[in-house]
Amino acid sequence: MRKVAEKAMESPEVQKVVITSGVAAVAAGVAATSDLLSTPEKRAIKEKEKILKSAEEEQQKASDQLEKFPITSEIITDKAKEERGD
Repeated sequence: MRKVAEKAMESPEVQKVVITSGVAAVAAGVAATSDLLSTPEKRAIKEKEKILKSAEEEQQKASDQLEKFPITSEIITDKAKEERGD
């Protein structure tokens, strides 16, 4: 049986049918998953994605700013000593 299947898979027509049915199965799965999500859930997911993206952008901006103005423990310690008068 296995040899017959392997021999059949050598045929371009059989390969096309197998690929087409695989693509159709994936598309059906995506459609089924999409149908499972109600509209409010879809909106909530999109809103969550927007919030996460915004947070990532803000984090990157903050990171970029820190790179421009490196603060080390020495600078902080020296500043504290100045303020205390040490």
